Amino acid sequence: MGFFLTLPSGKENEDNEMFYGNQEEFLSTSVITASSDTEQKSRHEVVNVSDDHTVDLPSSNASSDGDQKSCQERQEFKWLIKNEVHKVFNQLREVLEAAARRYPVEIPEVETQVRQEKYVMATSTQTSQDQLKCILTITGDSITSADMTLKLHKHPNVVYHTTISVESPWRLQQIQDSGNYLRMAISYLALIPEQLEYISAEEVLTDLDSVLGKINRARSTLAIPRKRTIDELMNSKNMKTLTPSLPSDLAVSFYLQAHKLIFAVYHLTQAGGTVKFETLQSESPVTWLNEVLVLLSVALHRAQQLRDKVSVFLQYPILNLSGDATPIPLFQ
Repeated sequence: MGFFLTLPSGKENEDNEMFYGNQEEFLSTSVITASSDTEQKSRHEVVNVSDDHTVDLPSSNASSDGDQKSCQERQEFKWLIKNEVHKVFNQLREVLEAAARRYPVEIPEVETQVRQEKYVMATSTQTSQDQLKCILTITGDSITSADMTLKLHKHPNVVYHTTISVESPWRLQQIQDSGNYLRMAISYLALIPEQLEYISAEEVLTDLDSVLGKINRARSTLAIPRKRTIDELMNSKNMKTLTPSLPSDLAVSFYLQAHKLIFAVYHLTQAGGTVKFETLQSESPVTWLNEVLVLLSVALHRAQQLRDKVSVFLQYPILNLSGDATPIPLFQ
């Protein structure tokens, strides 16, 4: 490096020599300091690079671990599809077909026959035996014959008698509706190819939820009757099947609840502008109904178990199931 100074004359020369000498020393020191700073900076840069490299190593390992984990998840899902999903679908179909064969109505997907069954209704604890008597015959989903005798608390000396005949049957809509839901569930399962390879948990759940919904509706339709108002009951088409007709303040109803057939009578009264009604009830166990509810419960439980297993994979991005590695069972 070149460095030039012009020196003045006289005494000032000495002072200036001291000044410039110091300046030279200062400049020399600055150059050394700058050089040291550069070297130190270079060392820091090396350290930083080294640190960056050290930080990158776990990231590289994490990426490798992530790929390995993703591969394992794919294999677990593939194992579940191969060993569980279609197996459970076949089990569900068998259970539902067994339930369908117990229905007293025809279900096209299963070999069933319309059956005729006779019931003698027994009064409940709140109703005395002489208040309500009913003997009926059910053919398929309809009451084709019934003989009913009614006595009310407020009119103990008055006996009401009415009948249902085969020419004008009383329709038990619950049986038909439940059978329709069951038929749809069986048909849906039949349309799923056994060789179908699902590629995501969402696809499995779409089919499974559809079947679950139909099974649940089939069961709840039988176990829990739809609530109706008194006006709906009195104006229903079924009330017109009674011969002779009952007085306008009386309404009757037949419905299924859990494993029983219920016969209910409602007597309307007015007091102070308020409408009240007295209820009489008799019932009879239905053998086929109890068996159907048990089978539908088994199907629901088995389907829900599979749903819980498949739902585990919703949190994983299963993008490719083409791996040939040996599947590792997640659920045993």
